[in-house]
Amino acid sequence: MHPHLDINNQKRCAHLILALEECHRHYGKFLGECNSIKYSLKECLNQDRNEKAKVNREKALQQKASSREYRRRMEEQEAEKIQELLRSRSKSSSD
Repeated sequence: MHPHLDINNQKRCAHLILALEECHRHYGKFLGECNSIKYSLKECLNQDRNEKAKVNREKALQQKASSREYRRRMEEQEAEKIQELLRSRSKSSSD
């Protein structure tokens, strides 16, 4: 099963989408005459999907690292505030 065939969304496979549509107009969908084009299209769509998934994984890893770094900095700032508060309390109690 393939996604909805839209030339605008699957630009890389557009030539195969057009060829399959043309083949279906001439031979119909049920005679098996268009199977080779359909298999080529399926392979192209799978490659496209795999490439998009790879890009999305890389982007997610970058976002995760960025988020982790942000949380680490926030925790450091919070720890500094606590230390400062403790120092100010110890100074006021020693006076």
